[in-house]
Amino acid sequence: MTNPEDMGPGYYWVKFCGEWTVGEYDPGSHYPWTLVGSDEIYMEWDMEEIGERVERREREEREGMKKPDLNKPAFALFPEMKQKIEQGLCSWCGKPVGEFRDELSQHEYGISGFCQQCQDETFEEVKDEGEG
Repeated sequence: MTNPEDMGPGYYWVKFCGEWTVGEYDPGSHYPWTLVGSDEIYMEWDMEEIGERVERREREEREGMKKPDLNKPAFALFPEMKQKIEQGLCSWCGKPVGEFRDELSQHEYGISGFCQQCQDETFEEVKDEGEG
């Protein structure tokens, strides 16, 4: 758990209402927490747990990494997948997306919203089925 006294402004993983999501922290504000995708503001004690800083989200904003098109029919059929992507989580497993091995994996994330581990597991299964 991250100590709020050691935190600078930025994005952090926070556990709120039993779910992990990304919160933006502004230590100079009276209500320093805003959950990503929400306009609601919170205090430190509203967070059940504060995790690691989300460097990836800040890097994405700088580099303009392609995110999945949330208007695709698949995301209309599976709105829970869309919600996970909006929170910076893998659309399949719901864990933090993390880093990608290469540009092809980043491109696949822009299509499916799958983290590297889910991509590896999915495409390994497809590869194994093709070898049978």
